[in-house]
Amino acid sequence: MKVWREQIKGNPFKVTRGEVPTHISGEQYLFQCCVGLIIQDAMGIVPTSEPRERENLVTVARAWLCFGTDFDEVCSLAGFPSDKLR
Repeated sequence: MKVWREQIKGNPFKVTRGEVPTHISGEQYLFQCCVGLIIQDAMGIVPTSEPRERENLVTVARAWLCFGTDFDEVCSLAGFPSDKLR
């Protein structure tokens, strides 16, 4: 517990672009970013202005969030509770 407190001294969750937080592994951070992007896509926050492409990204993201067979595994690797995200 003492080591963990030392690691999160200050604000460890403040991360600038290109940096990996020190309190988690690079792999876990990668999976967290993937989950975050798919949630943004499902909410319609996508980096395109083309209506059909946007609609397709939103539909695919929502389908994966609701019915994706590997969703639980990806959330586990990210350190997120999948039942809370669905």
